[in-house]
Amino acid sequence: MHEIPLVIFTVLAQAVAGSFILLCALRLAYPQQLGGNSQLLQRCFLCLWSIFAIAGLAATTHLGQPLRAANVLFGLAHLSPMSVEIIMVSIFGALGTGSSLLLWRKADSRLVNILLLTAALAAIGQLFAIANVYSLPTVYLWSNHWTPINLVFSGLITGSMLTSLLLNTCQIQPVKTPLKLSALKPILAIIFLLTLVLSTAYAMQLTEQLHKLGASLPVWLQLLQIGRISLLAIGFISCLVIKLNTYKSTPLLLATLTVLTAEILGRILFYELGLLQQL
Repeated sequence: MHEIPLVIFTVLAQAVAGSFILLCALRLAYPQQLGGNSQLLQRCFLCLWSIFAIAGLAATTHLGQPLRAANVLFGLAHLSPMSVEIIMVSIFGALGTGSSLLLWRKADSRLVNILLLTAALAAIGQLFAIANVYSLPTVYLWSNHWTPINLVFSGLITGSMLTSLLLNTCQIQPVKTPLKLSALKPILAIIFLLTLVLSTAYAMQLTEQLHKLGASLPVWLQLLQIGRISLLAIGFISCLVIKLNTYKSTPLLLATLTVLTAEILGRILFYELGLLQQL
């Protein structure tokens, strides 16, 4: 499948955006552990931007030639969705890395908070900008309200798992006031439940759309759909049974990889739907 680089870019970029938003929210909720110039937050951001760089490399591979990215500036004249997407990704990356650098340099806490909040807003914008690219009226199987819902929730579910993993992994030394990661469990559970419900509803809606076209999903795409929902269910169960307030990261790493794999399968299915209509 030639869209694999795009799959990697969108899934990882959305995961980083979702994680960044949640980390900023947790900084406000737990100022003692994550406020000021928190080393835990610094380590988490360093990991996030490493993943973001991988997403950027995947996007460059998809473009074929890095200089083609300059064409997005011309697309801004008529607000091309793809141009807006790339600009929002760039703004989020610039603001996010800039605020992380200021945090590392122990800059004024108020300035850091303002930049982090601005970057979090840019992250929200990025989630919706990526979703907007695929809300195409010319592609029947994409042109519905499920496209933005699924793509935005993809960022939330992967971002939540990534946040839990980073906070658990980067908090490597016992501290006097450790961050109580168990507080994340209700958030994870709610997002997982909503994602599972929405995924099931989307599968039913997709079946109805295909029926109107007089088409059906190939067996391998049906397996992708079943695999995605099954992996999400496994991730949900893992979220309930894993003890987050430990320094053992392996179970949480496996759960996070399970969810990322589920979203990659879902994204492959999504892109194949655009091709299915042309057959």
